[in-house]
Amino acid sequence: MSDTVISVAAANAGEAESSKPRWMPLEGNPDVLNKYIHNIGVKNPDYEFVEVIGLDEELLAMVPEPVIAVLVIFPITEDVGQTHKPLSQFLETTKLMTPEQRAEHLQHALDMASANDEVAEEGESRVLDREEHVNLHFVCFVNSNDEVYELDGRQPHPIKHSSATGNDLLRNTKNVIQKLIQSVSGDIRFSMLALTKADRS
Repeated sequence: MSDTVISVAAANAGEAESSKPRWMPLEGNPDVLNKYIHNIGVKNPDYEFVEVIGLDEELLAMVPEPVIAVLVIFPITEDVGQTHKPLSQFLETTKLMTPEQRAEHLQHALDMASANDEVAEEGESRVLDREEHVNLHFVCFVNSNDEVYELDGRQPHPIKHSSATGNDLLRNTKNVIQKLIQSVSGDIRFSMLALTKADRS
């Protein structure tokens, strides 16, 4: 886990045009990402990232439910809020933009970049320079209208995988994630995180 880092802004993991701002890579660590979403305006303590340590049923059962999103961090291969907070401001500013325009706007969102940099030096990994190449990538799986979608910054649009079965995103993405693991067979730089909403009532 300590060697797993992600860039939350560079969709192509270091292959962005040199003229565009570069954000510092973040470690794929629940504590780091929880602080990051707090910094950009997610104040509800019920939402938190947790590590998914395996896809066996007994390990999946350890993840709090419901799961809102699943992040998968893996090596790149050829095959494969509050109104004054940055997140709320970004959503309001870009609500009428196309996906391409939102991505361009995010590249230059200094307040979001500042929140990113604030936690970039945390975690267990060596801190990387913002210009350093990171050969790791992340994708996000979400449930939208009972369909499982994969969000991958390297792709031109979301990828629909299957119909969701119940409110169980983690198990609905299990087969897709297993294929990702197989595609990087032999490389241990692979990890999973789940964004959960705990019931603290």
